[in-house]
Amino acid sequence: MRIPFAALFVIAALPAAAAAQSDEARPRPTRKGDTLMVKGCLSGTSLQATETSATDSAAILAGGLMFRLTGDKDLLKDLRAKHDRRLVEVRGILKSDLPRQDVQSRNVGRVRIGVGAPSPAAGRPDAEAKRALPVLEVKTFTGGDTFCGR
Repeated sequence: MRIPFAALFVIAALPAAAAAQSDEARPRPTRKGDTLMVKGCLSGTSLQATETSATDSAAILAGGLMFRLTGDKDLLKDLRAKHDRRLVEVRGILKSDLPRQDVQSRNVGRVRIGVGAPSPAAGRPDAEAKRALPVLEVKTFTGGDTFCGR
């Protein structure tokens, strides 16, 4: 049985066409200027994110990041005074790019599994790591009574 050359070409081109469609359907990375909703533990002027979502549902979000909070001084003062070391939800605008993560990950059901190592500045308390924190300009917040941290 002989298969015509055109049929072989069509069969070979199908995986490439499917890959091109999946690239188009892939959401874009989160970038500077996007509006984010971040839930996490407030510690002074930084927020350790436990859950991050973008108002633009097509954006990819990095998990487990720490954000440096900026914005209206009175708003930040009120946030720190009432909710320091507590779980809060902050809505704001991303003012810097998110750090590049050298982790290959994939969603498996409701769980995200990753292989690799986070960026070198992640988890380091020195001045260099603090400068590397992504900046979130706070617009609104919601505080809770749940304590977190030390």
